[in-house]
Amino acid sequence: MVEGAALEKLYGSKAHRGFESHLFRQKYLINQFMEYIFWLAIFVWLPIIILWAMNWEYLLKYKRTFLYCIIWAFIFSIPWDIWAVRADIWHFPSDTNIGVLIGGLPLEEYFFMAFVTILISTVVLLLKKYFETHTNL
Repeated sequence: MVEGAALEKLYGSKAHRGFESHLFRQKYLINQFMEYIFWLAIFVWLPIIILWAMNWEYLLKYKRTFLYCIIWAFIFSIPWDIWAVRADIWHFPSDTNIGVLIGGLPLEEYFFMAFVTILISTVVLLLKKYFETHTNL
């Protein structure tokens, strides 16, 4: 076990946080190159899978809606992200993504744009379904 000064040398002044993160990665076999994919899987893909598994018949009626939403998300998000990266407003550290860049953006960013759009559209459509079936108008 690494302690004290060695921890600070490895992880800086917030050594315990860095070390805990390191242990988490080791325990769950997550290397730095998969961090973006890992968080997408947990917070975007998993909820989509659960919602679609429970409501697939209803949601399939809206295939075209999902397609249009993704197209519009790409039309607005891709230029914005490319500009923001080039203007150095934000960046994508190369050690946190798999390294496939398209237009200067990591592949995971395109996944993010598409799947967050799907998640939001799914939630909105399920809320629509809920309120249509539970309103007494």
